[in-house]
Amino acid sequence: MANHDLKILRTYFEPVVSGKKPFEIRRNDRGFQEGDTVRLQEVLMDVGGYSYTGREVSKRITYVTDFEQRDDFVVFGLGDL
Repeated sequence: MANHDLKILRTYFEPVVSGKKPFEIRRNDRGFQEGDTVRLQEVLMDVGGYSYTGREVSKRITYVTDFEQRDDFVVFGLGDL
């Protein structure tokens, strides 16, 4: 089981924290697998790039699928640790 640190924009961070968005769609450049842990770190995007807000949430990947996704992308479910 692997741990992944990922940036996430505020627009998507809030719904993940509230439970309204129990999934992520990501490029599968890390080989995401069921049982892995993701630490989602909230970022703001500005002209100079990304800046971290200091807010984060950790979740466990509950499933992974590439059904109906672009090449090299997956959807993974997010559950509590």
